[in-house]
Amino acid sequence: MTGSVQDGAPVERQFSLDHFMEDRDYLFRLVNTIDWDLQLEAIKGVLRRNHAASQAVSAQIDELRREAETYRGRYQDRLVDEHIDAIFRSSYSEAANSMAAIGMIVPSARCLKPRR
Repeated sequence: MTGSVQDGAPVERQFSLDHFMEDRDYLFRLVNTIDWDLQLEAIKGVLRRNHAASQAVSAQIDELRREAETYRGRYQDRLVDEHIDAIFRSSYSEAANSMAAIGMIVPSARCLKPRR
């Protein structure tokens, strides 16, 4: 196949199957025993559920904050404590979700590493 012109002469280019492959196709060529589409869809599903749960927790934290701003006295103190506890719990929960996501992705990527 003739490509561009270099120094007045046409440059011959060779194209192989690799020039027409999508990134995901390389995965199938490297390890063909895994259904990568299903694997990625399963990971996305778990991440979506974790994200929805995190948003629900954030909404609950916001509700506790608004409620604590409404009251005074001992009840407000209790609501402020609950609000702070909810913030701390959510930060640990977010960290656990991040570790779980890495735990799902790394084994898939690890099988791409050549074995010695």
